[in-house]
Amino acid sequence: MLHRSTLVSLCVLCGLLGVAPSALSQVYVPHTVAPSTKELQQTGIALLREALQLAQFQQYDPALARTKLATQLLPNSEEAWALLGGLYLSTEQLDPGIQSLEKSLALNPKNAGVNFSLGSAYFRKGNYPAAVRALETGLKVKPDVPEALFDLGNT
Repeated sequence: MLHRSTLVSLCVLCGLLGVAPSALSQVYVPHTVAPSTKELQQTGIALLREALQLAQFQQYDPALARTKLATQLLPNSEEAWALLGGLYLSTEQLDPGIQSLEKSLALNPKNAGVNFSLGSAYFRKGNYPAAVRALETGLKVKPDVPEALFDLGNT
């Protein structure tokens, strides 16, 4: 006959053997790779090239989308802001076009082409004093541009 303590020990042992092991859990944490600054710049430049090609075929909406993204990737690129401004002007969106051209000029105030575009945009909006200032600023850098002289004469 089994002693009572042996019986209890046997019951405890059987009970321990019957206990399920604790569940193992895992957490899935996605691995994200942070792109380098150089990769972001290369992507921005590629987007600008695509936008230029699209603009040449007058596909302004996809060109605008790519250029907007490029200005986010290349916020200090005067070329990106100038292209965005030009695309806005091509789609008769004068206010965002002027804002984009002004951002480009803030990065390089001596860009004659941007000054000429800005002068044209101000002229189209009826802001003639601002148009004259922009055109004259551009003509100080490049004095022999017939289109700019014509726009200044009209203004």
